[in-house]
Amino acid sequence: MKKVILFSKKYGFSVLFLIFIFFMFANYLLGIGSAVLHEFSGPSDETGKKTEYIDGWAAIQAEVNALHADDEKKAVDEPSLVKNFENTWHALTSSISSLPSFVLEDSFLKLNASFCRAIGMGYIPGTTFVKLDQGMLTYVEDDASLAEAQKNIEKRLCYLNEFAEIVKQEGIDVTYINVPNKSYALMQQCPIGLRPDTLTNPNRYVAQKLAEYGIPCVNVWIEDGVDRELFYKTDHHWKIACGISAAKAVSEYLNQAYAYNIDTGIYDDENYEVVVYEDVLLGSIGTNSTGAFVSAEDMEVYYPKTDMHYRFAIPSKNIDLEGGFDIFINKQKLDDKGQWPFNAYAAYIYANSAYVSIQNESIEDDHRVLIIKDSFANVVVPYLAQSIGHVDVLDIRDSQADYYSDSVIELIKENQYDNIFFIASEPFDMHLLFVKE
Repeated sequence: MKKVILFSKKYGFSVLFLIFIFFMFANYLLGIGSAVLHEFSGPSDETGKKTEYIDGWAAIQAEVNALHADDEKKAVDEPSLVKNFENTWHALTSSISSLPSFVLEDSFLKLNASFCRAIGMGYIPGTTFVKLDQGMLTYVEDDASLAEAQKNIEKRLCYLNEFAEIVKQEGIDVTYINVPNKSYALMQQCPIGLRPDTLTNPNRYVAQKLAEYGIPCVNVWIEDGVDRELFYKTDHHWKIACGISAAKAVSEYLNQAYAYNIDTGIYDDENYEVVVYEDVLLGSIGTNSTGAFVSAEDMEVYYPKTDMHYRFAIPSKNIDLEGGFDIFINKQKLDDKGQWPFNAYAAYIYANSAYVSIQNESIEDDHRVLIIKDSFANVVVPYLAQSIGHVDVLDIRDSQADYYSDSVIELIKENQYDNIFFIASEPFDMHLLFVKE
C-alpha cells in the first residue's frame, strides 16, 4: 500500500508560509466585510426622541461647518482614485477594532492573534493596534487619521468656544484639562512602517487652539519624551497615580487663578494606601486583541488615609450612597474575574455615567464645580472631591450607553457653578452642550 505523506520537512516551511498568508488574507476579508456592514447599517435611534437645540444653534453649526468647507469641496471636485481607495481601506480595516463582538469575528481574530503571538509578531494584520517592547499595547496612527483628528479638534473646540461665551454670561469660566492620549503620545515609539510620517501630537494642537480662543488650558501631559509608564499596558487609559496628579494640578490652578484654599499636600504619595489587585485589567486594546495576544495585568487602587464622609449619587444607575472613599469604587469590577473582559478601570465611579453628583461633607467649602469629561476623568474625580465641597460630573458623549441628553445650560443656571472643567484625552463631540432648556 502506497504511503501518502501530507506533511514533510521538504515542504514544511512552504506549507506554514501558505497557511500564514491564508490567515492574513482571510482576516482582512473578514474585517472588511464586517466593517462594511457596520458602516452602512448606521446608528439606530431606539428612543425616537428628537433633540432640540438652543436659539442660535444654526449659526453656531454654520460657523463650525465652514472651517473646512473649502477642503471638503475640493475633495469632492477633485476625486482621487488612489486617495479614495486609501481612505476606504483605512476606514474599513480600522473598523475591525471597534466593531461589536461577533462570534465568528472574535473566534477568528483570537486564532489569528494566537498565531501572531506564537511567531513573535508585535502587530496583528487587519487591526489598528501594535505591541511595543515590554508588552505595551497602543493604537497605530497614520497621517490620514492624524489629519482627521486635527480637523475634529478644530471643529469641536469651536463648539467649546461658543459654549464658553454662553456660560460667561452667567459669570462662569470654562477651563480645559489637556490629558495625554496614549496613541498620540507613543506613536513615535511604533516600529518603522507603522509610524506616521507627520509626527504632530494632537495634544499640542489642542493647547495651541485653546490659546487662540483665550480658553485657559491646564496641560497634564509631558511635552517631550512621554513616559510610557503613565499608561496601562493593555488599556488606552492612564494609571490611577496620574489621576491623582491631575487632581493636584487642577487644585493648584484653582488656588492660583481663583483664590481657592486647597491644601495640595493631600495629593502626596504618603497620604495613600495602595492596594494592588492582580490580573484584573485587560483594557480596551487588550480586549480587542482577544487576550490571546496579551495577558491581564494588575491594577492598583489608591485609598486616602484621611477619612472623609461623602454623598455619592448616580441617578441613571440607581446609586445613592454615603460613606468613605470606598463608596466610589465598584468592588465587583475588582473581584469578579468570571466576566469577560476584565475591565477593572471601570471600578472607579462605576465607569461612565450621564450624571454623577458628589458632596464632601467633611470639609467647609462652598464651591461647586462641574466637570464635563471622557473616561480619563473617572480616576481624577474622586480624588478632586477630597478638596471641593460639591462636584458634579457629566458625560455628554452620545457614543456611550449612558450619556447626558438634558440641557447642560439649564443645569448650569440651576446650580450656579463656580468653575466648569473639561477633562479629556481628546476633544469629543460637543453638540449636546447646546440642547434647548
